[in-house]
Amino acid sequence: MSKITVTFKDGTEKTFKDDRRGGSYVNSVKYEGMFAIVQDVWGNKYCYPATDIREIHIPSNGGHW
Repeated sequence: MSKITVTFKDGTEKTFKDDRRGGSYVNSVKYEGMFAIVQDVWGNKYCYPATDIREIHIPSNGGHW
């Protein structure tokens, strides 16, 4: 994944950019129970309650590596 944007119900957004050079560092998102957990390219994890989220946008890489 290159970029993940979490849009909250109050209209604010949090964007996780893929801005780390080299290697296979990527952003990722997983869902556990009522939480969305985003891990950035540096390994930091952010947990957001699903009740606060309007949408999570993960753009397609267009089939390219």
